[in-house]
Amino acid sequence: MVRTFMVVGFENSYYNLGITCKRLPALADKLRISMMRQLFLPGRFLVNGKLHSRQLRPLIVGNCTRLGELNHRIQEEHPLFQAWRQDFHAHPELGFQEERTSGLVADRLRSFGVDDIQTNVAGTGVIATIVGREPAPEKQDEEFSKCIGFRADMDALPIQEENDIPYKSTYNGIGHMCGHDGHVTMLLAAAKYLSATRNFAGKLYFIFQPAEEGLGGAKRMLEEGLFTEFCTDCEEIYGMHNWPQLPVGTFGIRSGPLMASCDDFFVTINGKGGHAAMPNMCIDPVLVASHLVTMLQSLISRNQDPFDPAVISVSQISAGTATNIIPDKAIIKGTVRTFHERTRARLLSDIENMATSVSTAFGASLPNCEIHQGFPVTINEDRCTVHAAQAASSVVGEHNVIHDVSPTGGAEDFAFMLQHRPGCYAFIGQGEAGYDQALHSPLYNFNDSIIATGASWYVRLAEGRMPIKSS
Repeated sequence: MVRTFMVVGFENSYYNLGITCKRLPALADKLRISMMRQLFLPGRFLVNGKLHSRQLRPLIVGNCTRLGELNHRIQEEHPLFQAWRQDFHAHPELGFQEERTSGLVADRLRSFGVDDIQTNVAGTGVIATIVGREPAPEKQDEEFSKCIGFRADMDALPIQEENDIPYKSTYNGIGHMCGHDGHVTMLLAAAKYLSATRNFAGKLYFIFQPAEEGLGGAKRMLEEGLFTEFCTDCEEIYGMHNWPQLPVGTFGIRSGPLMASCDDFFVTINGKGGHAAMPNMCIDPVLVASHLVTMLQSLISRNQDPFDPAVISVSQISAGTATNIIPDKAIIKGTVRTFHERTRARLLSDIENMATSVSTAFGASLPNCEIHQGFPVTINEDRCTVHAAQAASSVVGEHNVIHDVSPTGGAEDFAFMLQHRPGCYAFIGQGEAGYDQALHSPLYNFNDSIIATGASWYVRLAEGRMPIKSS
């Protein structure tokens, strides 16, 4: 029995090959399932005309009639892109300090022959323009676009890397523990290909953004004219994030809210200090704070629609200096995550009202409440989500695109860009042995085997959203 399947990965390398497998019919039937499985298949395999007898670990992604295909030209340059990524990894830079990174990005974009390049946007941001082989039609069909943007974040985290790898971070206490080194590389690989082929009708913007990690680099780029000065004709915006929870060879996409808003609150309870043996002469702020922590949870369990997820987490309580002293102040700090802006606004207001009510009930003075608004909800536009999913299907196969991937409580400042332009943010699977550590872990490492996958996604979006007449 001979069955043919598509394999997108072998032992940390990344290919898109037809593989003929002489095995038992039962095993062949098992492999023919449409859902991706990771299997060890001992035996003999014919790959590109060569017989392999060693044990291989392929990623089966469905039957061959409904599979996508990686861009072969990008695949052929994998060693180059891998070297770029690992160099970025070895030289991480924190938000708004990405001088070396943005310099290399700009130099490479110039070497590709892009049509225009803007540097020092929001400090260290870079924006490149590539014009297609044909101009966009004067009267554009609503199905297509005239100009779209792609975005990648560049900054690292203040985390000491614990990986034992040749390209480990050379900077103490700073590491690419979220994969932004890979994001930059995937977008550079796409820019290199598209600047050479220009097989699209219209214009592309490549946006390399600084300071995503909590600093709001996207917001600063907008404030400095991202869509009002540099990319004024941009109609849609797309980006992606590597996702260790998804296996290699998959994409996770969903319409609507994908990532939560992120806001922090700081509440100072003002009591009346005194001797701990005479609490009746005091107003204990620790007691007030303890009740407030409990009451804040009721905002979720009793006030919040169970079909509209939200989280309030108190992560810090500080008060007092000694066991026999009741302090006069207690400080509560925490975070709020929501998936709808109306819920976000209501909960932030409710936290302040709850702090005031609980303090008043115990006779404490009015509390000091500070709300630090962070990132809004990342909301994918319906139509752009369809286009993003179609591009992903053309790369990895339709059965490897999870169209209703679960939303995450993590936040992403790409949300600011989505407030100004319709677009879609996608997750690209990178999980396999050795690359399954959580984002922000000191043991995290980007999986180089997905570089071609991510770059191919950008290419398919560009060519699919802005097809040339001869296509």
